[in-house]
Formats: sequence, C-alpha cells, structure tokens
Amino acid sequence: MLQKSITALILAGVLAFSTLVTYAGNLEKCDLKQEAANKELVIKFYDEVFNKHDLKKAPYQYLAENLIQHNPAVPNGRQGFIDRLTPIFAKLPQRHSQLVHVAADGDLVWTHMHSTENP
Repeated sequence: MLQKSITALILAGVLAFSTLVTYAGNLEKCDLKQEAANKELVIKFYDEVFNKHDLKKAPYQYLAENLIQHNPAVPNGRQGFIDRLTPIFAKLPQRHSQLVHVAADGDLVWTHMHSTENP
C-alpha cells in the first residue's frame, strides 16, 4: 500500500513538472501587454452595455455583425444580442453588473460577473 502511494506521488510530481515546463515554454510567446489591452476592452464593453445599457453605440463598436453567441438564450449576430437585451434593460433600468474577476490567456478573455436587477 505504501509503495502504491509513493508511486502515485512520484507520478503526480512528474505530471505537474511536465505541465509546468510546457507552460513555461509558452511564456516566451505570451504578450502581457496585449492580454492587458484585451482585458481593458472587455471591461469597457461590459460597463457600456451591462451598466450604462448602451445598445445604440457600444454593440457596433465592440461586436462583429456575425457574432457567434454561446448563450443559448441569445440569438447569434449583433442584432440578436441587441434584440435580446433591449426589453431586459427596459424592464429593469437599474440592472447592474459588477465584474468580480477578469482574466486573459492570449486572445481569450473570461469574466466572473455578479449581476443585480435592482438596488
């Protein structure tokens, strides 16, 4: 039993080291300035759309016309995005979203957001 535990720990260490070496090798390709710029772009988008409820200008500034939406409740395309949010913002004018975490890896940015519908 002890032998199996030691073997498992060694294997876990080798896998962790292998992953670390692979990741460290990719750091040379990492563009921290671009990742920071990408995060700032997403932060601005979220503030303008989900806090200021700007559906007249912001979607045209930030979203492609042929946006592929990953939320099944929102149709694809920039117009689908606008059409879905327009009645929500009309019904809930005090709706607000706070970005709790924003992270980037290359050209991918993801967020953890806390949304409230009223004060």
